[in-house]
Amino acid sequence: MLISLSGFAQWIQKANVGVNYRGGAISFSVNGKGYVGAGNYNSTNLFYDFWEYDTLLNTWTQKANLPYPSGRTEAVGFSIGNKGYLCTGEGPIMNYNNDLWEFDPSSNTWTQKANFGGAARMEAVAFVIGSKAYVGLGTSQAGHEKDFWEYDPLIDTWTQIADFAGGSRARPCAFSIGSYGYVGLGFDTSSTNYYDFWKYDPSTNSWTSIANFPGVETTDVVGFSIGNYGFIGTGESYSPFIVKKDFWGYNPATDFWVQLDSVPGISETRRIGFSIGNYGYIGTGQGSNYNNFYNDFWKYTPDTLLLSMTDNKINSYISIFPNPATNNLTIETPEKATIEILNVEGQIIKTINTADKQTTIDVADLSSGIYIIKAKTERGVAVKKFIKE
Repeated sequence: MLISLSGFAQWIQKANVGVNYRGGAISFSVNGKGYVGAGNYNSTNLFYDFWEYDTLLNTWTQKANLPYPSGRTEAVGFSIGNKGYLCTGEGPIMNYNNDLWEFDPSSNTWTQKANFGGAARMEAVAFVIGSKAYVGLGTSQAGHEKDFWEYDPLIDTWTQIADFAGGSRARPCAFSIGSYGYVGLGFDTSSTNYYDFWKYDPSTNSWTSIANFPGVETTDVVGFSIGNYGFIGTGESYSPFIVKKDFWGYNPATDFWVQLDSVPGISETRRIGFSIGNYGYIGTGQGSNYNNFYNDFWKYTPDTLLLSMTDNKINSYISIFPNPATNNLTIETPEKATIEILNVEGQIIKTINTADKQTTIDVADLSSGIYIIKAKTERGVAVKKFIKE
């Protein structure tokens, strides 16, 4: 299910991350501070520096380097209690890894822990439920993986859990809310992007399909949670290739997605993201030209209207046809409306104020691809997707 809103959330640019432009970094938050490190500038420059962000001072302080001077990219980061963790990833010359390192902010030290239970890999995903972490999917020497593993830091042990029900893939997205983990998106060996999402329940060791992501199929998406809601955004899509800056919220109570204000600045992929208290943070990344890297950093204040949303009846009142469309697109609404056509980056392409319940829009001048229709009526805001052939 889907609702779209804008203008209530707030993005504020903060101090740039560290001294290096990078993509494919790792991040986590511990005790009210954010941590970012590793990543790469291009295929040969891999980083091992590590930085701490102070939200009160808006400053970055370099901490102990990651424990591999050759650098690491496309690893996963997560935190449990007072410790942060870095796991898997790619080293120089396509060297896949399965090591796990624990960072203690109080002593500014890294300690090696039990190796990840599955095959060495990069482009995996991680989420945390309670006192345990869950790591899986990604790319190994054998190809894309579908296995998932549970890590218990109290006994420093990995246990394999149920395979991901959505199948093998790399560069997916994840977040956790309460007692559940959520995983979706990513791409397969044929470079096909996914838009499905799944919920993991550790009490039953099972995956359940939830509402599909209503935007364009995407990979390399940032994910984090704030309170009872999940947030995802940015990334890249294929066929055609496009780097995105759109941003979405998920409400598990009603199983719907909310389109929110896009991340400001340049469209970037392979970004980092984490939450601290009631705020989210997104930073660093790689542009549409794979030679362009960035170290910008943004603070996100959630849309407070998200807390009161309980229904999505308005979407059932709106219909669009034909879909796909070539020259004309007809939109039926229950009353007069303001219609906006947006591209997958969230940019408004056309705006039409309707006087009738049925409106036909000329879309012949639009390039082939996927577009979003946003219809604003007195009953609310509806969003639907259409394909221009």
